[in-house]
Amino acid sequence: MGLNYSKELQLTDEIKAKDFHGQFYRCTMKQGQTSPYWFWQPIKLKLSQGILQCYNNEKIDSSINMSQHTFVSVQDPQLREFIIIIIRDSAITFWRIRAQKLCDMAEWVYALRVSKRPNVKILEKCQICSQKIQNDRRSSYCRFCGNILCKKCTHYKANLEIMGYKSKQIICKNCITEVRSVKKLEAFARLKIKEQNETKLERSMSFQGDMNHAGNRPDRSYSVDFT
Repeated sequence: MGLNYSKELQLTDEIKAKDFHGQFYRCTMKQGQTSPYWFWQPIKLKLSQGILQCYNNEKIDSSINMSQHTFVSVQDPQLREFIIIIIRDSAITFWRIRAQKLCDMAEWVYALRVSKRPNVKILEKCQICSQKIQNDRRSSYCRFCGNILCKKCTHYKANLEIMGYKSKQIICKNCITEVRSVKKLEAFARLKIKEQNETKLERSMSFQGDMNHAGNRPDRSYSVDFT
């Protein structure tokens, strides 16, 4: 008896087995940070076997297991930006990543999200109610944690775009709270970056106006780029 090997699992394995390399720009914000400035750094990213490595000046400055409290959200496709949300020891860090091409952003967002999909745990009993699973009915499993589920424990579904799914997927009742928490965190990250962008724009416009009127020289204009 074994788990049916679906196209979904095959695709997940193929993405996880593939190595991704790319050059990006990154700025970092920690939860509670109030500075309106974004400091962009050129970086290199490597994704292999679910491990994301970030290179800064040819040296690794971070190595992250995508399956452990790390999530990816699209911030602004027009700017080719996405966010990597990292949770470590109750501290939350946001990486704002800017790709050079829109196709690079799309490829990496999908690969990073699929890398979060859990390995399916092939077990004899449902992980929720402990009912023994007969024949191939064990092919039902929680897409968020990977636990095998019997038919009666597959009633819950959720939008798991954060894991690369386009439609609602089966989750177990044990994961409902965590899925909701992740969505709230994703919304919080988008809001904070929107606020930072608006603050940056206001400061830039104010500074430009002050400089244009300095010394009674209204004919001179100054452009300020805080990025």
